[in-house]
Amino acid sequence: MKMTDKNIEKQRMEMERLQLEVEIMRREIETLKSEAKVAAKENKGWRRLRAESEKGFSSPPGTSHSTARPGIRVIWAGKSKMAGR
Repeated sequence: MKMTDKNIEKQRMEMERLQLEVEIMRREIETLKSEAKVAAKENKGWRRLRAESEKGFSSPPGTSHSTARPGIRVIWAGKSKMAGR
């Protein structure tokens, strides 16, 4: 009888430990999500600044590179291309 009580106690302790681990992982996921949002915003700004600093021209959504003025660098989706080529 004592052996089963010990086993039950062990299982209960293990369950609590696992629940704590799950909670820690949930918090880490939330932190990573918010960090990813911030990084995405910063990346957008960085791309826009890079486009301006190269006297470039960012294509508005829905327009293709071929409609941009030839010879002007287009930075879109992190790739730099010569427009009109």
